[in-house]
Amino acid sequence: MNNQKKSKFYWNKESLDSLREHKKQALSYKEIAEKMRLSESQISNACFKYRILLDDKSRKIALRNAQLKGIKSNIEKHNLTEWSKEKISYLKELKNRSLSNKEIAKELSTSKSSVDNACFLFRILLSPEERRKKRSEAGQKGSLKLRPYYKKRGEINKINSELGYIVGVLFGDGSTIDKGNHGSAQLKTVNKSFASTFFKALKDYGFDPKYQIRTYNKIFKKENRVYNNVVYHEVSYSSIYFVKNILSLFGPTDTKNWKINVEYILSLSAEFYKPMVRGLFDSEGCFWISKDKKGCLEFSSTNRTGAESLHLLLSHLGFDFRLNSVKRGGFYEYKIRTKKLSNIKKFHDEIGFSVDYKQEKLKDFLKDTKQKETG
Repeated sequence: MNNQKKSKFYWNKESLDSLREHKKQALSYKEIAEKMRLSESQISNACFKYRILLDDKSRKIALRNAQLKGIKSNIEKHNLTEWSKEKISYLKELKNRSLSNKEIAKELSTSKSSVDNACFLFRILLSPEERRKKRSEAGQKGSLKLRPYYKKRGEINKINSELGYIVGVLFGDGSTIDKGNHGSAQLKTVNKSFASTFFKALKDYGFDPKYQIRTYNKIFKKENRVYNNVVYHEVSYSSIYFVKNILSLFGPTDTKNWKINVEYILSLSAEFYKPMVRGLFDSEGCFWISKDKKGCLEFSSTNRTGAESLHLLLSHLGFDFRLNSVKRGGFYEYKIRTKKLSNIKKFHDEIGFSVDYKQEKLKDFLKDTKQKETG
């Protein structure tokens, strides 16, 4: 056997000049290796070692050659040999008229996939001005704009008492979660009657919510109280379309930003806005009896704008509530309250609570008051 080793190649001035010349012609390592009868690794190592790099002009030529080579292979791959220069220029003209690829395919008597491939391979794109114009036109048609009702799961197609209560709870203790592709409406509470009412409202509206009971063993403090083994009732409905519709029609629902559009809400029926107020009072409202045996109906929130909008709505509904603020630690709490018996009776008759213990306390107070008046 012939065990002769290949002689090692040494780079001298002549070979390096030759390599530089080939490199200026924007040839690939493989092409240079064939011309110089060396391996590709020898060429690439020499280019790296002796810093033989392309200048800007040669780099552009090499890039363009690679693109043309790629386009040529793709033309054969996608069977785009039918695209003559005249046909390509006509395609550009049609594209500049802002026609869709489907319309262009019909005009050129070819398939849409063929037009798609041709536009991609021949870099036939809309100008920035045309693209902005097309987006603007699409927005006017409503395809890029959020529509008030989605024809999918989570559609809001009627304004009724169930929807009113849902919106009120979402402004209060509930929440909407929007993560782009998916979202949900949720309520987490320790009160079973509150969770059941919210679940029923979602169910009666036509949705398919989930109800779960979870026990949290972790000890935590809240408002100077220590909690342990807390049982939470959790209601959730997963639908990004429902969340988008709620945000579109009624605005943000988070604690810091919720606000009632009073003019819009009053344009809807009382069947909607009275349950909405009940949902808010179920969340953040309470009824208590003072030391002088007077009943006090109260709503509190850290959101000033939200509290002011609710106070305005209650005024339009004929209630006489006072709005004031109380400083707690580093933040203000805004309270809407009344001790007037006429207001309390009106609230009981027209709105009321869905939370069992709140409603029972209110009912017992009015019953005792009536007995004192008659007695």
